[in-house]
Amino acid sequence: MNRLSTLWALFTLQWMVACALALPAADALALDRERSLAQLHHTAWRARDGAPSQVWSLAQTTDGYLWIGTATGLFRFDGVTFERYVPNDGTQLPSNNIGALLATPDGGLWISFHVGPLALLREGSLRLYSREDELPPDTALAFALDHDGALWAGTNRGLAVREGDRWRVMGAAQGFPEGKLARLLGVDRGARSGLPVPAR
Repeated sequence: MNRLSTLWALFTLQWMVACALALPAADALALDRERSLAQLHHTAWRARDGAPSQVWSLAQTTDGYLWIGTATGLFRFDGVTFERYVPNDGTQLPSNNIGALLATPDGGLWISFHVGPLALLREGSLRLYSREDELPPDTALAFALDHDGALWAGTNRGLAVREGDRWRVMGAAQGFPEGKLARLLGVDRGARSGLPVPAR
């Protein structure tokens, strides 16, 4: 198996795990479980329908939009049309190579880029976090919110939690391995602490 095939297989496996972790979320809107498969409608969107390719992340905000982070930009999908996101105020995205996405309960959308800053999109306004003291210790590969609403980032160098406008690296003192890649995060909704758990 060549390197590209191996990377693709790894990405596909990680994507399937991430989707499986997202499915049991108690607060997610879902179809009635009593419906049979024959009662459901399925539609597939392809590139010829405007669907973006090279998808790295998905998040659905409280307004119902599905946000799609790709290697070629950030897209918004309303169930019918895919639209490349361009900030209303003329702010440019620092990169078209979108990494992780996280929708927040207040309607916001956290965005990481494969290189560089983080951004928070809320109420049509895009705020960039680019100063070193505003960023986690490395590129954010995954986001999670804990039970208390704290934002966590999984990075190439481990876990970090946002406290105010700063990030605090979590290490051995908090029971997390230091320097370990944290690409996928999940929150155990039944646990008392509700801390993100890196996928192994």
